[in-house]
Amino acid sequence: MTTGLFGLLCIFRHAPRQWSIEFPRGFAEDRSLTAVENVRKELSEEEGIGGFQWVCEERFREMIRNGDITDGFTLSAYAQLLCTDKS
Repeated sequence: MTTGLFGLLCIFRHAPRQWSIEFPRGFAEDRSLTAVENVRKELSEEEGIGGFQWVCEERFREMIRNGDITDGFTLSAYAQLLCTDKS
């Protein structure tokens, strides 16, 4: 298990025409920016953000079990975290 909080966006995805709860995504194209600056840039470029929340891992896992989180990028990122977590 990991520790800490997970930042989740509630964002409207046009292709499926529905709201999605997911990790913020982006590609940090501008290598001259710090990680925090790239996050701010990516969030400012997103359209249709309905909210942002911090959740503990227990709540995050509950949201997966309940089907609240179905985004493939988010699930993949979490699986990678679980496979590399050494704590």
